[in-house]
Amino acid sequence: MQVRADESVEHALLSCPQYSAARVSLFRDLQQLGFPQQSVTTSFILGRIIVAAGSPPDLRRQALEVTSSFLASINDLRSSPL
Repeated sequence: MQVRADESVEHALLSCPQYSAARVSLFRDLQQLGFPQQSVTTSFILGRIIVAAGSPPDLRRQALEVTSSFLASINDLRSSPL
């Protein structure tokens, strides 16, 4: 896979077509936890996950598991040979 040197983190995480399948899974899994797609930002994906008071105690941990899986998927795709 060819990665452009000027590719921004935001582009890679939120709009790069090469990672669209992984992103669909990310949005689906987060929506199942109660996070709407509009709340998923670069900061959110990178770990700045804020949950509402009264949310289940492990909600943040679950969201971090989902986002870390997404980041691992992107890493695997970027590391795989053409």
